[in-house]
Amino acid sequence: RIVRYFSMQYLKEIATAKVIVCNHRTGDAHYFKKRKGQFYIQTWHGGLALKKIEADAPGLPESYVCDAKKDSQKIDLMISGWKFTTNVFRNAFWYSGEVQESGTPRCDCLFGDPQRVKEKVYRFYNIPADKKFVLYAPTFRKDKDASCYGMDFGKLLETLGENFVAGCRLHPNIQTKPKADHCILMGDYPDMQELLIACDLLITDYSSSMFDMAIVGKKCALFTPDLEAYLQNERGMYFDISALPFPRGNNMAQLCNALRDWDGYSRKVEEFLKEAGCFENGNAAQAVAERIERVCYG
Repeated sequence: RIVRYFSMQYLKEIATAKVIVCNHRTGDAHYFKKRKGQFYIQTWHGGLALKKIEADAPGLPESYVCDAKKDSQKIDLMISGWKFTTNVFRNAFWYSGEVQESGTPRCDCLFGDPQRVKEKVYRFYNIPADKKFVLYAPTFRKDKDASCYGMDFGKLLETLGENFVAGCRLHPNIQTKPKADHCILMGDYPDMQELLIACDLLITDYSSSMFDMAIVGKKCALFTPDLEAYLQNERGMYFDISALPFPRGNNMAQLCNALRDWDGYSRKVEEFLKEAGCFENGNAAQAVAERIERVCYG
């Protein structure tokens, strides 16, 4: 039997499962003690990361590092969608085991039927079918405050044109809500990946969702009004943000100006995918399922 490990309600199932699949750390607080013969697959909860993670991130609590090291000792297989990510797993996850470079199952949906998902999202929010959809989805800050974002949805829609509607989805860690003027608050939608599929344009800041858009060639722009403070106070970055293929603005004027020119975007994205070594192709879940079958049945 296979168990997706999320919470204490599955403790009995975990004890007898042959394969454990998890996308986050399983420290002592989660009561998961690997038993003889169990095979633990760690999928992690992000693909290619902009923000530094695990041992690469400065200032991690000692208790977290201790739990992370214990978790890494239990892992039998990690799943990677990028050559760059594989290197991060090797260098920063206290892990020396096997990494399967077959793409990440969480991204398979991006290669599916976009029209079906778009219609589903549009029905959920009563968006007219003839409208295009721009999604603003910034990541969180340590202080869990959203006041630094500074997005002006009125100016954004004025730039994009009257055929666009705007949605806003903040990270679950954010404790403040944005003003709902000129935008649809989308924190209640159950699947962020479906919002990415449905939108015609994503605007984020330092979220790895930018790379999810890139792997299927969709438009993404970056709005970074607190870039200097973020670099100074947060975790640091794996990439020079100015070298990424996404148009960027540090204020609304710069952002709106950047959104008017997409010349060369596809070429820049393709070059980035090649440089970072992207394995995503929509078949990752099948590859992982085949590996599980070999573990269970030989």
